[in-house]
Amino acid sequence: RPYLLALEHDLASAQSEADVIEDPPAPKSPSSVQPRFRRRAEAMGALSIAREDWDGAVAAYQRGIDEAPSRALPLKPWLAYALARKGDMPSADMALQDTPDDCYPCLRARGKIAAIKRDWQEAERWFAEAARQGPSLPWANTDWAEMLMAKGDAQGAITQAREAIKRGPKFADAYQALGEALALSGDYADAVKQFEQAATYAPKWGRTQIQWGIALGKLGRSTEAQGKFTVAKTFELAPSEQLLLRIATSERGVTNDK
Repeated sequence: RPYLLALEHDLASAQSEADVIEDPPAPKSPSSVQPRFRRRAEAMGALSIAREDWDGAVAAYQRGIDEAPSRALPLKPWLAYALARKGDMPSADMALQDTPDDCYPCLRARGKIAAIKRDWQEAERWFAEAARQGPSLPWANTDWAEMLMAKGDAQGAITQAREAIKRGPKFADAYQALGEALALSGDYADAVKQFEQAATYAPKWGRTQIQWGIALGKLGRSTEAQGKFTVAKTFELAPSEQLLLRIATSERGVTNDK
């Protein structure tokens, strides 16, 4: 449950539920206890990633791997990603070294790490392969859209985000990516519609409210924009979201009402 709440960007609720998770007992029967270690590691790791707490994510995933090595594969790609976000690329590459080529999360992690390195061609290769192997899954296409935005390719990002929505029509991250890509292209009116959809599926995601407010401000709807910023302040925000909010609420962040 806290794992799912973290994926929905509801950090406060995820933490509340994580607080009542007890550590599994010392493993007397590894086959029965190991899944519990993995589930706890997944929950705490996902929550740490959502908070951009890379040290915490590395610690959570590494502990899960150490305690349940035979069930470590689902944790390795996210350990690798957290290591890469910390700046430890050699360890990130090593964490993925022995992962199979038909592991969808592993392919995503390879692409995300390549994007951190700004190796756009390599990132695109991994995202395309993940999208091919998971034709009904929206995550790789969303990652791909985010990478293309980092590269400055708004139109390419719009294409991939729309494909992600086709594959996962209730996936907030895909609408968020589409909204941000549309805003990058200057289409703030359509971006507002996409942020509204993202908020439907992840109502406590601060980034959505902030980007929604920015787009409204660009349209001259500053009162509505300030309302979104006010809502965002009621949620727990990751460091990048806090910075985005500070920029957005500066004097230059919102235009006057028309």
